[in-house]
Amino acid sequence: MRLRVFVISITNIFDVTTIALTISLSSRNNDLLGGSQLLLFPTNEDRMFSYFFVLAAVFTRILPHPWFSFTAVGASLLVFGARRSPKFFILPVLLFAAADYYLTVFAYNYPFHVQDYLVTWAWYLGACLMGYAFLSKRVNAGRVVGAALASSTSFFLVSNFAVWAGSLIYPHTAGGLATCYVVGLPFYGNDVLATTLLTSAVFGLPVLAHRMADEWQRRNLNNPSGPTAA
Repeated sequence: MRLRVFVISITNIFDVTTIALTISLSSRNNDLLGGSQLLLFPTNEDRMFSYFFVLAAVFTRILPHPWFSFTAVGASLLVFGARRSPKFFILPVLLFAAADYYLTVFAYNYPFHVQDYLVTWAWYLGACLMGYAFLSKRVNAGRVVGAALASSTSFFLVSNFAVWAGSLIYPHTAGGLATCYVVGLPFYGNDVLATTLLTSAVFGLPVLAHRMADEWQRRNLNNPSGPTAA
């Protein structure tokens, strides 16, 4: 029952996100791209925001978040990858690696072993590359949702496989692997929600605001003296 509700909620969110982004992007770029996509030319503000977003995501990673992985990590890596050159991708990887070290040693009081985090750190880099591949040149609703799903699903698959293969928590059998993935489903669901909502907001809200400003300006030009009395 909970899985059915979750699937319906995800579907509704994707439908709303797709409609909002498609309308706003097509309105802004109808003459340029036939109303389907947005060409991206990141400004200095966009680039600076990508750094700020990563820093904010580090704090969402460190601070208590009882909603099972509802953080900005995936979205921030996608945005950084979309707006920065690949030569800078090492920066968010180092920041999140530092957060992993802090959580392991100081928050959880566990010994820190680099080899335990190599897969996770590789995924941080991979998420930046996904943002670069999906969202650096063109953006539409499908690309945003696709990037968010690819990011969340890849982390779910590789991280749970690493836990199963590198620990004795689950039996090293097909059943143990399946159990590991089932236990991770609540984290996966919230990661999909968080990454999709935040990535959609970063790319969709500015375009929607631009559209609303254009509409407001158009109405003022068409009616400069305001409403007239009957």
